[in-house]
Amino acid sequence: MHVVLHALIFAASVVAIWTVAAVLVGVPTGYVLRRLSRRYAKTPGGSR
Repeated sequence: MHVVLHALIFAASVVAIWTVAAVLVGVPTGYVLRRLSRRYAKTPGGSR
């Protein structure tokens, strides 16, 4: 039972770390991609 508890805590911590990492990486990446897409979409009425 103690091993199961440790495994659950470890799994939860790994999921939390990966979630925080995904947010920290994804938010700036999405912002940069929006900036780049806006910069390269110079044609008026382009694909949006």
